[in-house]
Amino acid sequence: RDFFEKIVRMNYEDFIKTVTNQMGDDPWFFFSIAINEYKIFAEFGRTNISLIVSIIKDILRRNRKLLLELKTLLEGDLRISDIGEFFRVLYDYIRKLKNEIVDYCNRERIELKLLETNDLAKQDHYLTQLLYVSLSTIKHQNLLDKILNQS
Repeated sequence: RDFFEKIVRMNYEDFIKTVTNQMGDDPWFFFSIAINEYKIFAEFGRTNISLIVSIIKDILRRNRKLLLELKTLLEGDLRISDIGEFFRVLYDYIRKLKNEIVDYCNRERIELKLLETNDLAKQDHYLTQLLYVSLSTIKHQNLLDKILNQS
């Protein structure tokens, strides 16, 4: 309970009430990410997430503004009191970062192996979900301070 009050800034019951309508099929989607990532690893010897983390690190080394925005976002220094507003800010950041990643991949001729479909909406949605996981990886591996010290 202390975790929710400290990190999410609301008690557990209020948190559950707030996000219940937003959860939907997300657990199943994350399960499908794991299955696809295992397949990509078996075929190419790396995961999309590891490649995306590497690309993000390179982008952040070159773009200090994007780096500082992410640091503020992940460290909770946004002064946002509403969880819905936090998710809107996070989504806007993900959208900017996704555009940077696509430009980077085009410029460096890097091919991301996403889904085996030509449906661009599904590819875009999947890439967005991979970015959430990648940013979580960056946060939990404490990579932001390392990047800040290198730039």
